[in-house]
Amino acid sequence: MSMSIGRKAVMGAVAVLGSAGLLVQVTLPAVVSGWLSSGVPITQLLTAWGAPAEGAGVVIIDTTGPSGEAAGTGMVLDSDGTVLTNYHVVEGSSTIEVTLSTGAQYSATVLGHSATSDIAVLQLADASGLATVVPDEDGVGIGQTVTGMGNANGAGVLATTSGQVTGLDETIQVSDEGSWASTTLTGLIKTNTTAVPGDSGGPTYDAEGEVIGITSAGASSNQQTSARRMPTESVSYVIPIDTALQVVDQVLAGDESDGVSVGPNAWLGVSITDMRAGRGSQASGVGVISVEGPAALAGVAAGSILTTLDGAAISNTSAVSEVLAGHQPGDVVQLTWTDASGQQHTGTVTLGTSPIN
Repeated sequence: MSMSIGRKAVMGAVAVLGSAGLLVQVTLPAVVSGWLSSGVPITQLLTAWGAPAEGAGVVIIDTTGPSGEAAGTGMVLDSDGTVLTNYHVVEGSSTIEVTLSTGAQYSATVLGHSATSDIAVLQLADASGLATVVPDEDGVGIGQTVTGMGNANGAGVLATTSGQVTGLDETIQVSDEGSWASTTLTGLIKTNTTAVPGDSGGPTYDAEGEVIGITSAGASSNQQTSARRMPTESVSYVIPIDTALQVVDQVLAGDESDGVSVGPNAWLGVSITDMRAGRGSQASGVGVISVEGPAALAGVAAGSILTTLDGAAISNTSAVSEVLAGHQPGDVVQLTWTDASGQQHTGTVTLGTSPIN
């Protein structure tokens, strides 16, 4: 299973403050009943073990896509199954399955997202009467005690980690695993809780059990022992809940301003890779690995190099994503490419509906 804290990792030097929190694991039931063999509801067990009772509104997210499987966490916002998570948790997925703390399972679709804010809004199919999280309205301060909860290591396990708020209005650079492209996230809350792979999209609670934000990235420093490298200090970055809910409101209102996309992604129909210029080479564009759908109809073939899309020069795969993010399925765009023989082509493409989120 391919995971990170979602699929993101903090880049560059990170100042880590405070000590790692205690990690408490709670295993979800193997059967879809919501009760353990002892007859104790999971929500009561979470409370008894020190996790907030509002853990009932936390969900486990499992996705599949062309790159494999991934896992993360989410939060139920209303009883009809609107779910908040990080966009990188579901980005690149073709199917999304969500498991509640009761053990009930739902398929989910992406209603909309903001790549720049790393927020996605999901809708559970045929859901009703669900327990929800409670957003905080009191604000956050340095030194405040907090608890993070998430699908630790993507193993179908809810885990908690405790610590304090150590920073406000933080800015970090994050990138997809295996990619040179990065995204800047701003206005974050920094804590000294321990976020592990699979925790992305999960809640960070205050002492009252209200959600102050959504866990999005983390890092740790290590010390070498005689046998292994051991984490000594950790830091987690949390998107404030009011920031996340602004994106949710936009998506539900169908407002695509400020980098918010609503509905399915536009689809060009190419699998692409960044070009690497060799010595003396002036390589420019992105290489086409495979092609289908809209691009194939326009005449693009595997081995081609895409150079412009909708009038914008294409220097890397992220540039393609950025252009497509500004379009809807059905839009017509101009595309230029060089085929494997070196001949340049220009054509128009009617964008399709992407099977990938």
